[in-house]
Amino acid sequence: SIEDIGEWVFLEVEAEEMVDTVRKNMILSDDALSRIYVGTLHFGINMKTLTGKNWITCHGDTATLRLPKVKLLDTKFINEAKSRTFYQEGSWDNKAMANLYSNARNKMIKRHNTPENQRLAQESAEVEITKFIKAFGFKTVELLFAK
Repeated sequence: SIEDIGEWVFLEVEAEEMVDTVRKNMILSDDALSRIYVGTLHFGINMKTLTGKNWITCHGDTATLRLPKVKLLDTKFINEAKSRTFYQEGSWDNKAMANLYSNARNKMIKRHNTPENQRLAQESAEVEITKFIKAFGFKTVELLFAK
């Protein structure tokens, strides 16, 4: 069934973000840490959120689909294996590293989860879903996305 597709990705955005932090030391020189985080943001529809049978109706050769809004599918999109330390002076604990990770993630979301990327993803969804449904023999496909 279509619900079994799970997350259907219509747009992938590669992102890189450099974040840094400085810890002031009164006696010694300041500690500094700069990291470059790399990630891929996926925009699409989680088909598992479709419930019941009312999300798709068929009349003759026309299929009408009521779909959720195209959105950023997850917030854990940073690839730690590709992320790297750019500069490090001093010793840094896991809490500091987690803060940098969070800052990078938030910056990537702010920079790339834009109305333009949402629009591009929805346009791609319209093309892909229409082709998919037409393959079942429907001549007309109407897509209604949630606001």
